[in-house]
Amino acid sequence: MPQWLIVTDSKKWLLAICVFLATAHIGDAIAIESTNDPCGSFVTSKNKKDYRKCIGLIREAHESNSSFNLNWLKNHKLQNKFTCHVSSGELLFVKLAFEILPFLDGELAEVALMSLGQSITASPYIFLNELQRHYDIITGRDALDGLVGNLGPEYVDRFEEQVKILKVRRAAIRSVKDPQLRNIKKIVNGELNQQIEKIERLLKADTK
Repeated sequence: MPQWLIVTDSKKWLLAICVFLATAHIGDAIAIESTNDPCGSFVTSKNKKDYRKCIGLIREAHESNSSFNLNWLKNHKLQNKFTCHVSSGELLFVKLAFEILPFLDGELAEVALMSLGQSITASPYIFLNELQRHYDIITGRDALDGLVGNLGPEYVDRFEEQVKILKVRRAAIRSVKDPQLRNIKKIVNGELNQQIEKIERLLKADTK
């Protein structure tokens, strides 16, 4: 093989190695930064002190109309932990998910909304109580339908399963008896009714 080809191939391998190391370094840097961030630390430790610091940063960003550091949520390991805690209906994580919504868009917003929707079945009282507290955020994004009814890409075109899950969510919402949540309960129940009826109409149309 000509020597210039060997040199060229060596340069290609060197470039590939450099890119790999740089990518790994960036990933490690994000992970380190995320665990140093109080929000990332809270996701890992569930420490209430970290939670209070995280909420404080969010509120500062709200008040100053500035951006909020979401690197911790972009870290896949932390994101998976976060969404797991939210979908399980854990109070502080549900609160945090609602609080960060104004700073989210695209995939991150969808992930947060889907996790909150899953929390309906796990902890309907917590979901309704926090939705009532943060209702302006949801209506401001016109996101109520996605919040209660986005089941994720794995359920696209699986209409019968969609209906089953939405009916389970509706039953969970109806099980909440707190009179202070009556209005928000009615709103969510109505949204679920609409989505269930819409899908059932599609199912009937397919059988004709």
